[in-house]
Amino acid sequence: MTTVTSVFNEREVRPFFEMVKASIHRSRQPFTILLLKIHEKLDARTYEAIRDFLANEIRLTDVLFQVDQQNTWGLLLTQSGANEASALLNRLESRKPNISEPFTACMIEIRNESAEFNEIVEKGLEAVQLPGVHRVRDFEERKIEQIKVSILEENSMFRKVLATTIKSIHLDGMKLDLQVFEDGQAFLESDWIKSAHMHIVILNDILPRRNGLDILHTLRQMPNQQKFIVFMMTSNQSEEEMIRSYEKGVDGFFIKPINIRLFEAQIKRTCKGLWR
Repeated sequence: MTTVTSVFNEREVRPFFEMVKASIHRSRQPFTILLLKIHEKLDARTYEAIRDFLANEIRLTDVLFQVDQQNTWGLLLTQSGANEASALLNRLESRKPNISEPFTACMIEIRNESAEFNEIVEKGLEAVQLPGVHRVRDFEERKIEQIKVSILEENSMFRKVLATTIKSIHLDGMKLDLQVFEDGQAFLESDWIKSAHMHIVILNDILPRRNGLDILHTLRQMPNQQKFIVFMMTSNQSEEEMIRSYEKGVDGFFIKPINIRLFEAQIKRTCKGLWR
């Protein structure tokens, strides 16, 4: 195993922290700072062994840094939430070299862009003064995210039922903004589809002026097509037609007659799945 001896200090790690923090909203991926402390006195050789051990155990995308406190290290886990950090801590504990005392640790998951590096480290250092594994939750509350929802359905009564169901959905950290359309062409010509927000599109396969497959094809040709999550409503359960729709980029189906409770559960699951 190659020994890695480089380690950043707090000042040097700050640009990495700011870069990862700036991508939270776009990536919907939380990250974690894991602080580790050994309370017993370490000689120089043991200290270097632990430092090199930590550097070799983390991923290439993670950053090891020395905290301005004796025998204390920080791990900036750029693609890991607290659960992954906990699993890493268990692995580190089982493999650490030359010392019998367990790590004192603090996991700090970051889910919002207002978190400040100094405050995070300060709270973590306060926690690791006491033995055990701690978790600081001060930075886990997400910024409210707007998610657009479009319903494309010609039947006014059914359109109203679907709209009422969407309006009844309330999710932590998310705001669903709804618009309804009677035909596909009106949807495609609207400014509603031009923003960068995530956009759930629920469309009938048969619509006036532009049918469902035409709309799906148009959306998937857009430069930012990945923002669209498209569900097709259909009474046609032909295997060939469904395969064709999947090949064109549909994300899922609602088979008519639609079970409204299942419809609501699927929309909730889709929204919650946007965050890892």
